[in-house]
Amino acid sequence: MSTHRTKFQSHSFPSPHSRQASLDELQRRAKRLRSAIAHERDLKKVVDAFYDGFLNEARLYENSSRCHEPKLHAVLDGLCARFPGEVIERPLFFSQELGLFHGALCSSRRVGCVFQFQGDSQGVIALSPLALGSNTDFFRYTMILDPAMRSATNTVPCRGGSA
Repeated sequence: MSTHRTKFQSHSFPSPHSRQASLDELQRRAKRLRSAIAHERDLKKVVDAFYDGFLNEARLYENSSRCHEPKLHAVLDGLCARFPGEVIERPLFFSQELGLFHGALCSSRRVGCVFQFQGDSQGVIALSPLALGSNTDFFRYTMILDPAMRSATNTVPCRGGSA
């Protein structure tokens, strides 16, 4: 389903405040995050849980590989289509230890993140304009994996439309 590529290089993401949580601790955090993605109504709290639990954790980056997950990229393509003329870079990574897809979104006008667990149909995207005083947009998407839809098209039906 997904193609995994090279590992993060430790010098790629320098962080003066990197943390070294144990794998068991990261798995506990992942379990809470997975539940929050599915049940928490306030998406800001879900994104905060991702940032607080994983953003500066060295183990996440050391054990993540660049990947191509077609359905998740289709969701991101649909999101990027909302901003015509703007090129949004969206590298996607996968942590086998946590079963977590995660990535950054970046353009000359916006920054954000995306995360979803392997095998789940829901994930979260946060996208913030770089302008001071602007609001962050939060998205929870649900992929509907309908075998009848698996045709030659690359359309992935999502709540609120298709990507």
